[in-house]
Amino acid sequence: MTDRIVIYRLIGNSLPPRHSAEHTAEALRFILANEPALPQAEKRWILNRIADPEAEAACIGLLEDARITYHRIPFDPERYARAFLDASGMPAVLNPFAAKENYQTSFAEKGWAEEWMLRHKSFAAINLNATRNFAIEQGKSRARWILPLDGSCFFTAAAWEDVRRGLTAATKEKYAIIPLVRVADNAGFLDAGFVPSAFHEPQIAFRNDAPDRFDERLRYGSLNKSELLVRLGVPGEWHNWRRPPWERDERLKAREPGNFIQCGWVARLAAGAADAVEVRESSRWEARFEGLWRFTKRLDKDIVEREYRRGGACCYRLEGEDAAGGPAPDMARLAACADGLCGQPLVTILDKTGLPPSGDKQDYFSPAPYDPGSAEQLVLKEGGRRQDAAPESAEPGADDRTALEACLRSFVVLSLAGMATGNDRYVKRAARIIDAWFADPKTRMNPHLKYAHWLPHSPESANFSGVLDFRDIWVVPGLLNALAKRALIAEDTYLAAKSWFAELLEYLLKSNQGKTAYSQPNNVGTWTHLILAAAAAFTDHLAGAADLLNAAPLRLVAQLGPLGMPHQELRRSRPLHYALFNLSAWTALATLGRSLGVDLWRYRGANGQSICSMAAFLSGNKRLFDEYAQAPDLYDSWIDGFVSIAPEHAQDRGSLDFSSPKPEPAWRDESGPGFPPLWPMFAPKPRPS
Repeated sequence: MTDRIVIYRLIGNSLPPRHSAEHTAEALRFILANEPALPQAEKRWILNRIADPEAEAACIGLLEDARITYHRIPFDPERYARAFLDASGMPAVLNPFAAKENYQTSFAEKGWAEEWMLRHKSFAAINLNATRNFAIEQGKSRARWILPLDGSCFFTAAAWEDVRRGLTAATKEKYAIIPLVRVADNAGFLDAGFVPSAFHEPQIAFRNDAPDRFDERLRYGSLNKSELLVRLGVPGEWHNWRRPPWERDERLKAREPGNFIQCGWVARLAAGAADAVEVRESSRWEARFEGLWRFTKRLDKDIVEREYRRGGACCYRLEGEDAAGGPAPDMARLAACADGLCGQPLVTILDKTGLPPSGDKQDYFSPAPYDPGSAEQLVLKEGGRRQDAAPESAEPGADDRTALEACLRSFVVLSLAGMATGNDRYVKRAARIIDAWFADPKTRMNPHLKYAHWLPHSPESANFSGVLDFRDIWVVPGLLNALAKRALIAEDTYLAAKSWFAELLEYLLKSNQGKTAYSQPNNVGTWTHLILAAAAAFTDHLAGAADLLNAAPLRLVAQLGPLGMPHQELRRSRPLHYALFNLSAWTALATLGRSLGVDLWRYRGANGQSICSMAAFLSGNKRLFDEYAQAPDLYDSWIDGFVSIAPEHAQDRGSLDFSSPKPEPAWRDESGPGFPPLWPMFAPKPRPS
């Protein structure tokens, strides 16, 4: 063992544009075919969390054909699914959902912020330093020296001879620094006359009694190797490389600083990246983060796609459909409600008595409930109802707000009742509602909100707050999928509704109204986020749905202060109302995300930001708000409703008040609190912990 050397090469996922798409397998194939036998050395490989089963199988096949020993650290999709984008702990101004007043982000800040937000996903998907340390621990009982190398490292016979002589001659040194040469042409450097022209961040060899290890708190691309070089006192440019100023974890101290030799060199095979990437260290640094973003986005999309194909993003418990002991207790009331709805006339968007400014009755129309004021209009206090509604809206039924709300809530009741009881009459009525509002070209609502919350004194610009009138629309896709899965709705109606949602999605993503609504730092932004995610999933834009759901924690952190304080809503004239209204939006968004594999209930930021911490703050401080004294029953029932929906595993759920047993909240078919229609069936009922 005195002279033995073991080489571990760590091969992982290719990360374009830092690497070519096939770099992992190509580099392995080249090394196995061209690297000479290395005297005194045993070659081993570690497959590090390769997420693509086919790519991993290809690597395993190459290694087994070559009779090379390998270790496999499997990619853990369940652990990865619990890893969130996270902007907590860094300056708020770098959060993409933060309001930026002419703030210019520097190149370094941009890279640091991107890497920081990805840190949890990076650990779950790569965790490179943990794998390097695993190699050292595996090798120290096998050999005198252990080389945990990056996967595309290659030794020529001459380069290895220099390394071997240096390691063999070392007496007291416990580390060896092996300079690295970046190769542009894999075939060219095999020529006998090849002479290295430039050296880069080196590889590190460890004697089997070396006490220092890589810092496992550092992520891929975050000085994860150079930190140890600095700690050991190895001269080089890495002493000038900086970490984010907000990352202030106590640095590890070297136990054997300066106790190293330098010997030989090792080649880093061409990564297949563009010349613009390889030209300098800063471009390689930037490409690492871009590659990590692309890789995690692909993983996120795979999770959402798998869960969507499995469950269709239906967030309701379809009670009674598989119950052997008869219908659930609330089925009798549900059926009674459905019976009542079947007897009512079907109202469409054409039945309003008013006329939108376009003159087209198929355009959704509602006057703004609040007036932000203008030079021509009386400025009303925020939260006060408009007193100057357009003349067309002075009578009931003049606009579409009430009719759309009734349409959506009736559809939910009828769909759930039909699926739970098997009553075909309920399902047919639900299908008629969808056909009338979303499918039939003669009666359907046009898929935009140009005249929602319309302000007569600024008719040329759509009011971004109008998106709130569509806040319940997000439940429609999941229920349509549930109906279609059971063959309870005609295919042409289903596809026409899907086309309608695709048009709405495009409108919200491209129009100034939709983009402005999404950018709002308060409840308007949260509700828009929800609608976009539901529409994207339903219309097979699953990558877009995954991006939206994974971005949600960034929005949550932007909205909340420490301990869940919703500072954006607390600045308003009705802070308790608006904060709870925003909490309702988060309840819906988290439950949608959970159905698609992105369980936002599990998120908790560095300063305690979570959905339940927001609820706990409002519940614990409700009596400090003037609004509460005016309607305590309303706000108590609102908070109790949230508690009944939040799942047991939600972060900080234990901080909610369970001190006195309360009856299960009753279903209230009203839209004011923002809960979805028939919300007691919205999620599994939790038990107080």
